[in-house]
Amino acid sequence: MKRNLLPLAVVALLSACTQKPVQTGEAVQGSAHYTVSSPGDDDSLLRIPGGNVYTLNKYLSSERNIAILKRAEGEGVAMKRVIFAHSKNEAKALNCRATHLIYGTNKKPFSYLIESAMNQELKASGLMGSKKYRVHAALDEMNFSTLDYKLFGTGKWLMRMTLRERGKAPLVVVHEYAFPLAIMAEKTCTNAAEAMMPAIQSFLYKLYTDPRFGELVHYKPCVDCAQQTSTRYITRKRSQP
Repeated sequence: MKRNLLPLAVVALLSACTQKPVQTGEAVQGSAHYTVSSPGDDDSLLRIPGGNVYTLNKYLSSERNIAILKRAEGEGVAMKRVIFAHSKNEAKALNCRATHLIYGTNKKPFSYLIESAMNQELKASGLMGSKKYRVHAALDEMNFSTLDYKLFGTGKWLMRMTLRERGKAPLVVVHEYAFPLAIMAEKTCTNAAEAMMPAIQSFLYKLYTDPRFGELVHYKPCVDCAQQTSTRYITRKRSQP
């Protein structure tokens, strides 16, 4: 008597579709961190009407990330402010299964979200220095995949950025963050929206722990700069005829 394997196949499929993410972020995944709304006139990327629009309300700083940044406190260094390159052609939303849209905060391009998240955590570390000290960055890619045949039952966020400082080799950071898929498109897109913030937290953690991060972002603040400037000015004035 042949055994019916269909029920076993269904169980295997459901198990794969509810697979837990490989990485975990600190953000509590749930609707409290994003708003779900109906499409508006500006949601032109929505290919099929009737879907949801997910918008991240606010980025929550990661305590783990801040703790990593604070490790530099004993070295007597400060952190430069990070300035991202922005373009009018940047994507403001990501299409999910052609029926739903995912936005960052305030529906701005995602480079603004990553820039704000980084500077928010740098400031929270207590080591952000003067505004005149800056390091430049570019968000090369921020997207997610829900149709990768290599990751059956699991989707992933994809992020890539480049950090640049004059006279030094650029630092390129690439990161993937997995999240569970579902049978229904709406649930899959909800999972993608919920995973966006912990994905960013995990991405920035990878950046902060890169050995070259400090080389580009840290600088030694001049504690007695004001006094030195005043002394030079007085000396120069006295030397004048």
